[in-house]
Amino acid sequence: GLVIGGGLSGMTSALALANQGFVTHLVEQADRLGGNLHDIHFTFEQNDITGFTKNLIKKVESNPNIKVYLGTEIASIAGHIGKFNITLSKAGQKSEITTGAIIVATGAGKAQTSEFLYGKSQQVLTQVELEKRLFEKTYPAKGQNIVMIQCVGSRNTEHPYCSRICCSMAVKNALAIKKQDPNANIYVLYRDVRTYGFREKYYMQAREAGVVFIRYNPDAPPQIRQNGELVVTLKSPDLSEQIEIEADNVVLSTGVEADKVNNKRISDMLKVPLNADGFYVEAHMKLRPVAVLLIRQRPLTRISRRHAPPLQEPLRYYPKHSSKSAHRFLTLTSRSVYLA
Repeated sequence: GLVIGGGLSGMTSALALANQGFVTHLVEQADRLGGNLHDIHFTFEQNDITGFTKNLIKKVESNPNIKVYLGTEIASIAGHIGKFNITLSKAGQKSEITTGAIIVATGAGKAQTSEFLYGKSQQVLTQVELEKRLFEKTYPAKGQNIVMIQCVGSRNTEHPYCSRICCSMAVKNALAIKKQDPNANIYVLYRDVRTYGFREKYYMQAREAGVVFIRYNPDAPPQIRQNGELVVTLKSPDLSEQIEIEADNVVLSTGVEADKVNNKRISDMLKVPLNADGFYVEAHMKLRPVAVLLIRQRPLTRISRRHAPPLQEPLRYYPKHSSKSAHRFLTLTSRSVYLA
């Protein structure tokens, strides 16, 4: 089997196949496995994601049925279901492998932004950067005035979708700050609070801990100016007057975006569709969420970060989700005859 992408979804999919006795080729273009896991340090339910990541990578690298290719790209794909011929490229060197089916787990990356003085003021950071500093205990939470701005660069013309993790990440980091200093002032400026599923209870915990949530309209976003200190101004539809908040830090909740260049390259090789945002399109959102369609409507197993459970979900859900792709793979590869 072939798994493209060595992040959480790719590694758990590879392990699911390998544990069924299939020789699995795991191809990752970066120089290490893990992907976005390296940017996650704690979740609502787990505090040692670094240990979880190291243990998962160790399982993959030590599994005799998994061949790991780091710093490697897919150069070409030919053939058909039951026998794909894959050309791999690493540092100009080519190698060939064959596989019966392919799992695509190329994932997504952090959306970049230059809004709200990001990159111009050291007091403006992202939720990912804040989480890292909280984990390393280098963030001085005591007595801080912190403003978090949601939907930065998301749900607009460039990125019209909701990334599904930003609100949960803001709530998670706000609770971590409140744990360090219950007297820290945290203001979350939001369009809609979307703490999906059972994470709604953490939103309620944040409110009970004193985190203040203030709504804004997308046509009247918060404004930031810096004259020594950061000052955030906002006209909320829920308040009669404009408010000003002096902030020690402004934390931006940015979303995720597809690697459009690489996804387009892989999709062209596999003849599978992408949506307007550069993510792979499932065969059916409800009935076949871990399959995409090839030419002649033949299924290709895949799992993509965009359609995987949100990163703030308990990590125990990931093996279950990835095993769906593995089971689909086993269904395909166990057949002795394929109908054209």
